Amino acid sequence: MARISKNGILSEAFGNLVFVNSESQNYVRSKPSRLKQNPKTTAAA
Repeated sequence: MARISKNGILSEAFGNLVFVNSESQNYVRSKPSRLKQNPKTTAAA
């Protein structure tokens, strides 16, 4: 669930969309369809 900050800026994910806040820009991108993991990251998860 996306969160709204005091400034009215969304952060985190909402459905298939990811809200990203960088230093001076806010933008929306889609979630990746598949995550690429190597054996070490799979074991850590």
